[in-house]
Amino acid sequence: MVDQHACPAVSISGADGVGSVMMGSPTVMINNQVACRLGDIVIEKPGLAMGPANPIIMGEMTVMIGEVGMGSVSAGAVSPATAASIFAATASQPDITFKFPVDGCYARAHLMVQRMQAMGLTPGKAWTFASDPNDPLWVNTPNHLDGKVEWGYHVAPTIKVDDNGVTRDVVVDPSMFDHPVTVDEWKNAQNDRPHVVQTRPGQPPIPSAGGSGYWPAADPREGPDANADDTMAHDGGIQTLRGYSRTNSVVAVGGLTMGQVMLLALKLVMVVGVQKTSSGSLIVFDTGQGQLLSNNSEYAYYLKLAERSLERKHPVGVGLSGDEIVEMVRADADVVSQLIEDGQKNRLKVFFQGHDGVFTLRYDNPDFARLARVLRTSTQQKQEIWFVAKKPLLDIHDARLVAEKSN
Repeated sequence: MVDQHACPAVSISGADGVGSVMMGSPTVMINNQVACRLGDIVIEKPGLAMGPANPIIMGEMTVMIGEVGMGSVSAGAVSPATAASIFAATASQPDITFKFPVDGCYARAHLMVQRMQAMGLTPGKAWTFASDPNDPLWVNTPNHLDGKVEWGYHVAPTIKVDDNGVTRDVVVDPSMFDHPVTVDEWKNAQNDRPHVVQTRPGQPPIPSAGGSGYWPAADPREGPDANADDTMAHDGGIQTLRGYSRTNSVVAVGGLTMGQVMLLALKLVMVVGVQKTSSGSLIVFDTGQGQLLSNNSEYAYYLKLAERSLERKHPVGVGLSGDEIVEMVRADADVVSQLIEDGQKNRLKVFFQGHDGVFTLRYDNPDFARLARVLRTSTQQKQEIWFVAKKPLLDIHDARLVAEKSN
């Protein structure tokens, strides 16, 4: 299972690179490692040419190893042992941000379902919705500065398990557990007597809201696949580099400490031009320009965001120190579903139709009055907004109606 191979497939970003088999035979060992079989899934890094999850399509045709490979799993129920192996294989996938539970369950579930389907499984989805909007779902977690996270809703894949002739659904949710759990266990861990909905892939949990079941609203404008990939790329960077540092003694870029970067204001801009320079790239906005220096530790990712903004005509959030781009964040589009005053913490809690995380607009934001009007308009008129938030605390820094232009 830990043996590696080098994929020869090449995309515009280069070769797929090294891959590892997710799960092999649970009963046959070769040199103290599980045997790989026809249909087992290989996860490749970066997995850009052929996709990150690829089945083994040919083996030694005269040698039969125990059970069939995971790619040929029956569409029916699996054993508890196989369910545990599927959970372990899923939890080990490096490109899904299980340690960033504050937001993005919709993207994690989307990718997990796709990869389970590639194994030959027929997964479903379990959704929880807060029974009282004033009391969101919440779970304790070591993967957030506050020690817990709140959600307006939550979603994760389910698979069917046959346990001694009794078939039941179990939830595969590595953001909450280290093993498969029953739907009731999963629901009860979210602390708010949530309402549960179970769906098939492609089926929306709230039919009247539309969409394909990617999240409980109309599909994101760039499509579910692109949104899931973008969400994992963005949240993955925060998970591994920025989001969980409690110190502001680490120098980031532009002479600013990490703590200062976290306080840096982000503004929505539309990229209208990208010009390579001797020191990096000049990013031209609809409202000005900024220098993205090649010594920025996230230069490649920020440049990709800028190029994507230019291509898709979607805004991004930028944080400037003088004329240097210190931070760049992807902007999201969604409709605000509810606003709740939180006077104890001097903030407005913001719930969206699509995003699961509970975002906030702080009262001390210098642009609070304008931003609050934008959010209320979205809520009252069901209008989509562009917004940019500082993660992992989900503080909204800037927002505007999709139909508006930059200020």
